[in-house]
Amino acid sequence: MTAFTESDIKELKDLMIVLQQEIQKLQIGQVEIQRDIKRIAIGQAEIKAKFGEFEKRVDERMGSLEKRVDDISTRLNIMTIGFLSIVGVMVAGMLGILGKVVFFPNP
Repeated sequence: MTAFTESDIKELKDLMIVLQQEIQKLQIGQVEIQRDIKRIAIGQAEIKAKFGEFEKRVDERMGSLEKRVDDISTRLNIMTIGFLSIVGVMVAGMLGILGKVVFFPNP
């Protein structure tokens, strides 16, 4: 068997210390990565919540816009019906006058 000298043992201990330090660095890095992942997840949840609020506001605006368009459409329909009624009465009157002149001429 080979005999280990004091320098070999010291070298192995130094190597173990260096490896333990590297392992600690990796563990610290892993903890930081997990913390970052947690922050990202929280950020995504906040973004989703803000997007939900934004979507809700857009839906409310669209609802109010649709109501306004419906009101304007109703007003336009009323105005159109009124205009066509007036035109219809005028046409009926003109046809009545024309019919009287054509069918009942003055002698």
